[in-house]
Amino acid sequence: NPDTGDRFEYRAENLALGIGSRPHVPKHLRGHPTEDVFHTARYRGSRERVGEADTVTVVGSGQSAAEVFQDLLERQPDHGYRLDWLTRSDGFFPMEYSKLGLQHFTPEYERYVYDLPQAVKDDLIPNQDLLYKGIDPETSAEIYDLLYRRSVGGRDPDVGLFAMTEVRDIEAVNDAYALDCHQWQAEESFVHESEVVILG
Repeated sequence: NPDTGDRFEYRAENLALGIGSRPHVPKHLRGHPTEDVFHTARYRGSRERVGEADTVTVVGSGQSAAEVFQDLLERQPDHGYRLDWLTRSDGFFPMEYSKLGLQHFTPEYERYVYDLPQAVKDDLIPNQDLLYKGIDPETSAEIYDLLYRRSVGGRDPDVGLFAMTEVRDIEAVNDAYALDCHQWQAEESFVHESEVVILG
């Protein structure tokens, strides 16, 4: 158990391993009712509650956040909520899936990186984030197509996408939450209100 340090032994005929990271909510965003502010890992069990809200905000731009945003976007006409998507990243980028780009996952490249000095690895890994962070190209295309269809003819899809926007704090206000946001490129701070906040 990673929390307690206890060790357990299990025996099995077949084994499936998931190597995804543990859900993480930054300390400064914790402490709110979990039915209103929660990680994308809890989204499926919270879909009904989310559908009752007037405003929903997804924070983050990885695959999990994109899948939640896509599901919310598909369900929006049936529920009528305002939907916003915020990320501190430069944009809502697809992962690198080209054959040449994927050479980074070959055993030869892994051995190469493994043998590099730690300081070089520390500089290299963050610059390769689109190889393991980002949105599946198919998910990205489906979100784009939905937004396009909803905005044809000048219609307002009641959706907002905010890149380069960091959520610095969340505070309960009345029946919603005030997100203290900072758009780091324009150096502008603003408050964004939402009844439900889903962190990815």
